[in-house]
Amino acid sequence: MPTSGGGGHGGFGGGGSFHSSSGGGYYGGRGPHFSAFWFFAPHYYYRGGIGVLFAPVACLVIIFALIAVLLFAMTGVRNSVAYSEESAEEYALKQYETVFANEAGYEDKVLLVFFTYENHVDYDYIAMVGDDLTNSVYNSLRGDDDSGLSRIMKRDISKIDYQTTLGRNLSSVVDDLNATIVSYGNPFRASCKDTVHVSGNSYLINQTELAIDQDMVDSSLVAFTEATGVEMVLLVEDAAEVFGYQSLVPIVIIILFLLFIAGAVIYAMVRGMKARKNHQNNSGSNGGYQTGADFDGNPKTDSFNQGDNW
Repeated sequence: MPTSGGGGHGGFGGGGSFHSSSGGGYYGGRGPHFSAFWFFAPHYYYRGGIGVLFAPVACLVIIFALIAVLLFAMTGVRNSVAYSEESAEEYALKQYETVFANEAGYEDKVLLVFFTYENHVDYDYIAMVGDDLTNSVYNSLRGDDDSGLSRIMKRDISKIDYQTTLGRNLSSVVDDLNATIVSYGNPFRASCKDTVHVSGNSYLINQTELAIDQDMVDSSLVAFTEATGVEMVLLVEDAAEVFGYQSLVPIVIIILFLLFIAGAVIYAMVRGMKARKNHQNNSGSNGGYQTGADFDGNPKTDSFNQGDNW
């Protein structure tokens, strides 16, 4: 069974997608806590502290700013490919089986898949390598950043816009891989029992709408096989067709949560202002000052001849 070298990524976004395995996002733990504010706010309202309004208003501004950012981000997420390493490997293995299933030397081949993105800057790639090829060949085709294939991809694929240059770019990739693998000598393991390694053609399969020069890439692939003795097929596929797009559900849930918090803030503000108004009304009913009983805690009496006993 052929072995995956793992996926590699290129371009500004490392594949033009939000990789869910990277973690991040909104999570619990340390952060702002509002319980202290709600406990002390009425006290300050009673004292007539207008400045305390700044805290909830600032909180609302931040919440609605976050909602605006998330709504804006939804547009990008809707157009963001949901890249998956597992899906990439499954797709590459399936295509390897489809292309080489009826050929002799099944474990002597290489299938290189190049995934394109709508911005024509980001891309992913993965190689499926037959198990009869040496570890040197396999390691050079891995998706690791320091592998031969990754270095070649970064050097040869256009960093600006590969829409019109991808044919030339991929031809250069194959030529550079040719030089790398030839330097290893015999590419087949000593345990390989196949007498015929090349039983088909090395060629390009373009399953995208990009205009890729078929003859140019095929010429490089044929030269690769002639020099290395390894049959290789290069498949170019639209990443969105394989991986689909990111789900909007997480962002929608976050927005609903923020709206709930905003509602709680507004409710607390309204309640606090009502409490302050009631307090002011109660204070106004006795002339705006407090009696002696309020100061010393004793009922006011008229036993003192000169007036109230405060």
